[in-house]
Amino acid sequence: MQIGDRAVRTAFSATCALLAAAERTLFRRLGALPVREFPAWVAAALLNVDSDEGALVLDRLAEVHLVEPAGRDTGGPRWRMHELLRLFARELADAEDTPAELGSARTRAYDGWLALAQRAGDAQPGR
Repeated sequence: MQIGDRAVRTAFSATCALLAAAERTLFRRLGALPVREFPAWVAAALLNVDSDEGALVLDRLAEVHLVEPAGRDTGGPRWRMHELLRLFARELADAEDTPAELGSARTRAYDGWLALAQRAGDAQPGR
């Protein structure tokens, strides 16, 4: 992350220092996803926990302004992360998570999106 103001990195680091382990893990893994917005269920997939626990962790990230609401779709709330935060989270993920951990987390999220696409396709008339 190349930014001229070190105060931004310091502020991000200070906020992350306040996070519990699951919150920090979710923050890093969200940064590792190549998406601008994501549905709430992605939190559970990235953490490999049930949807209620994933929602609690995601809510905590929102409380400390690491993610923000991005509206709703038919599946529920959508979230987003500011691009500088996403880049910072990606740096943390690269430094703190193994490639296998990140790969497994991404695969769970991608599998969720694939299942939704398959259900949408199956719901099309004539299928």
